[in-house]
Amino acid sequence: MAATIKDVARRARVSIASVSRTLNNSSSVTPGVRERVLRAASRLHYTPHAAARSLISRRTHTIGLLLPDIHGEYFSELIRGVDRAARARGLHLLVSSTHGNNAEAADALRSMNGRVDGPHEHPRTRRHRGGVRGR
Repeated sequence: MAATIKDVARRARVSIASVSRTLNNSSSVTPGVRERVLRAASRLHYTPHAAARSLISRRTHTIGLLLPDIHGEYFSELIRGVDRAARARGLHLLVSSTHGNNAEAADALRSMNGRVDGPHEHPRTRRHRGGVRGR
């Protein structure tokens, strides 16, 4: 089972708030506490829970890309280019295809809600949906 922030706090003998401040690089953490927390986190192989962090920060560090199709060289290269640009900015990419179906497009946009910081639709997808943008 994965280590939690509570496990790190217990191991470092500090509060959960101190662990949180340490992991978020707060300047209010003393060097001794910082060292204990980082050592405990390392020994426990702790990694922050992405969903929990996004609830607090209200950011997922993910962008959504809605395409009319994902088949073929054009869309493959488009996805690759968007993914590279996203990664260069520390973001992840979530891709979905409508297969030319308006109902699938609406479902995909609803599915992305709360999971991405912003959905982006390919112009051809918007044209098929009557120019309606997500969100």
